[in-house]
Amino acid sequence: MSRLLFCLLASLGLWTNISRCRAILLYPEATLYQFTLGITVPVAMTKRGGIAFNAGFQLNFALPWNLTQFEPTVIPARHIRDLELQDTYVAIEDLLNEHGWRDGRQCLLRTICELAETPLRRTQRREDVLEEMIHLILTPTEERSAVAINSSHPSANKLYQEAERLGRSGGDCILTYPDCIESPLESFTEIIFP
Repeated sequence: MSRLLFCLLASLGLWTNISRCRAILLYPEATLYQFTLGITVPVAMTKRGGIAFNAGFQLNFALPWNLTQFEPTVIPARHIRDLELQDTYVAIEDLLNEHGWRDGRQCLLRTICELAETPLRRTQRREDVLEEMIHLILTPTEERSAVAINSSHPSANKLYQEAERLGRSGGDCILTYPDCIESPLESFTEIIFP
């Protein structure tokens, strides 16, 4: 039992000073505490062999080796801000630019215009989450009706709202946004005439 206690105290780095007993939690530089767990479960066994599922988990903790590592780290509180539709549009434009559309902004405006011209068929029960998300994101007036009263950028979405108005009024989205050769909306929707 005394050997176990000695090993435990030695592993924790406790040293005894002549005048008093104090804990020194410093280890040699680059010392790691590692916890490893492995699980093996047989899946299929035959006379010729077997198949097993193996999973391994490992946790590593760097142990302190310098007194400066004990200084409290001040982490500022997270700044909470609203995600505005304008931020989402900028992200979509960047995504379109990265994936081969020539002008992401023109293509997003054309998509908003075309969706306003021919809206997605949405059911009254609103069961399709993807359709609801596409409608909410690509219909700027939905955001204005709910949030824009307190919005810090009331005119930021004006360009997108004009694209929606153009589509609702039956304007030609293709001629208005000529830099977008193919609409992103066409890549995942299809117009079916009754």
